[in-house]
Amino acid sequence: MEGVTFLGGEPTLQKHLAELSNELHNVDLGVILFTGYKIRQLKESLISSVDLIIDGQFIESEIDKVRNLVGSTNQTFYHVSQRYINEMDWFVKKRDFLVDINISENFLITGDFVIKK
Repeated sequence: MEGVTFLGGEPTLQKHLAELSNELHNVDLGVILFTGYKIRQLKESLISSVDLIIDGQFIESEIDKVRNLVGSTNQTFYHVSQRYINEMDWFVKKRDFLVDINISENFLITGDFVIKK
């Protein structure tokens, strides 16, 4: 995967987010937006500036144990463009927990958060 993901707090509260997203497209980066709002509440200029929107507030009582990246079952994927349509398995098929550690000029850790009960 490549590109930029806008997420929490609430990224749509940032000024000029659509303009930033359009500039990212100008350098051939994809844009994914996570928002607690429903898509119908977003400005069309913002919707049309991103490739994929995941909408809906996180609801703790509806934790999604099937899909990756989303927190709760009420959250919906909307493909604004075709950019990520062929990669949807990455989002919706559950995978083993994974942690990557990259040590170079910077120290970077990515992966899934694991809670053992």
